[in-house]
Amino acid sequence: MKAFSEAVALSSILLSSPMPAVADISGLTPCKESKQFAKREKQQIKKLESSLKLYAPESAPALALNAQIEKTKRRFDNYGKYGLLGPLCPIFYGPLS
Repeated sequence: MKAFSEAVALSSILLSSPMPAVADISGLTPCKESKQFAKREKQQIKKLESSLKLYAPESAPALALNAQIEKTKRRFDNYGKYGLLGPLCPIFYGPLS
């Protein structure tokens, strides 16, 4: 009888403890390794740099565009560091500024 009550107590403890979460991430690529993510970053920076060519180097618009380019590079770098996966990349690499 004692063994039975111990078994019941042990099983109730095991069943009441939370089970670790398991996520199936097969087929998902981290943003920093995604070709689409890198392509989008390159497109956005190229677009800003083409606009930059229209202004004198030290003009206010040129300075603002240079700041925007740095901000864009930093944003993409941060998203790569966060380890976002596959379908989340398109959500986050769009313009957030």
